[in-house]
Amino acid sequence: MNNFYLIYGTDYSLLKREIDRIISGTEDVTTYDLSVSPIDVLLDDACLISMFGDKKVLIGENALFLTGAKSSIEHNIDYLTKYINDDKNENIVILTVLESKLDERKKIVKLINEKCKVIYKPAIDDKNLSSFVLEEFKSNGYKIDYKTANFFVDYVGKNVDILISEINKMILYKEDDKTITKEDIIDITS
Repeated sequence: MNNFYLIYGTDYSLLKREIDRIISGTEDVTTYDLSVSPIDVLLDDACLISMFGDKKVLIGENALFLTGAKSSIEHNIDYLTKYINDDKNENIVILTVLESKLDERKKIVKLINEKCKVIYKPAIDDKNLSSFVLEEFKSNGYKIDYKTANFFVDYVGKNVDILISEINKMILYKEDDKTITKEDIIDITS
């Protein structure tokens, strides 16, 4: 099922960026917190047609029922199973789990792994931050060498959220000249 995603990992900003990539250009987006609402509510909404005439996106955050964590909310797993097995669903459903592991023993997790798009976003450790910065700039069509990317991390700090924010700021500033220099970093970033 191409329109059902499970995104998990321990860094919220990386999960959020993946969600933003998937929903780019979609106007009708609804988010549910599955730690306080049952999956049934999200699935009922997913079965309805969008008011905007296009596909709608339903995001179910904190789908902890896919992990070993105990939940006070009763989720209708049979309904979720039926929804995943129905190939006629038009809307996009994205479940997120802010954990490093899923409970692979659960039937629903096996079904999701088999039929849905599962994306694991591992946290970026400090030694890979420069490579992350390098890839972010390159994926947006900008040139930066490893030494400058390393300086960027040292200058901005090791918080991934702040790094992403500063990369986006740099991309806006350097829209005409797509080469990032040490001087640009000093002038533009904070």
